[in-house]
Amino acid sequence: MLSIIVSSYNQNNFCQFEESVSKTIGEIPYEIVKIDNPGIMGICEAYNLGVSRAKYEYLCFSHDDVAMVTPGWGNKLVEIFKTNPSVGIVGIAGSSYRSLAPSGWYAKDSKRFEYINLLQDYRYQSHPPEHKVNNPKNERLAKVICVDGVWFCTKKSVVNEFPFDEITFKKYHCYDLDFSLSVHHKYEAVVTFDILLRHFSEGNYWSKEWAEETLALFYKWKHKMPICVEAIGKKEQRAIELGALRQFSFCLRLLDFRLLAILRFISSVELFRFVPFGELIRLYSVILYAWFKKTVKAQMSFKKPLHA
Repeated sequence: MLSIIVSSYNQNNFCQFEESVSKTIGEIPYEIVKIDNPGIMGICEAYNLGVSRAKYEYLCFSHDDVAMVTPGWGNKLVEIFKTNPSVGIVGIAGSSYRSLAPSGWYAKDSKRFEYINLLQDYRYQSHPPEHKVNNPKNERLAKVICVDGVWFCTKKSVVNEFPFDEITFKKYHCYDLDFSLSVHHKYEAVVTFDILLRHFSEGNYWSKEWAEETLALFYKWKHKMPICVEAIGKKEQRAIELGALRQFSFCLRLLDFRLLAILRFISSVELFRFVPFGELIRLYSVILYAWFKKTVKAQMSFKKPLHA
């Protein structure tokens, strides 16, 4: 009935996950399809391989550093799909607004569009574990656009129709957002508040690899963005887009992206629909100044005479 697909390279993590599943899933037939992946393939390729090996119609994709908490969660999941035939994706975190400006599964300053129910531990930050829960409408099932990839479920028929894009996304980022956006045009995505899990590490954002794949997602879907399944005013939308644009532009500068790549991104005509022209000019100026300052500093360092 349920195939759980995990791309894993850490045996300890996988064994912990496997044990938590066996203790909590409930009285349903299931299998765990482990794809051994010590960095030899991207997660899209690994998940497509897992789908080809799965024997059940309902599919669950999960990180290996997760422990399931809710007793009988497998039965609850299957019931969601059976009673909601229009649903194509079920997650435990997601957003009902997908910004045009690049971001993670949620954009900066978009709290009222975020839905999450997750026990979060922290590996990269000095932060105590917390129960991250945000349910603005107090729903058991919240309709969203995109779900977070830490844990989400779908049906084999849906993945066969919309396979993971292993051509565009060759690493470990944006597979969840891209899959959500592909499926959105035919099926609904929801966040469930009836299933709880524990995640033992936070996402590792703001790496060059993450930024590159986030840019790839932007160029693939910019003609369809933004999308919102809730009412939103123009002022609020512009504030979200501007906040996300500023944050991502800063990320590109911080990660030493090539100047032309950054300017190409900011010059995307789609951004002019939501971001004031003056703000784009300001971003151009800041980026050019930072690049010029860095270039001059590098040249002066190169020309500095050597002392005996």
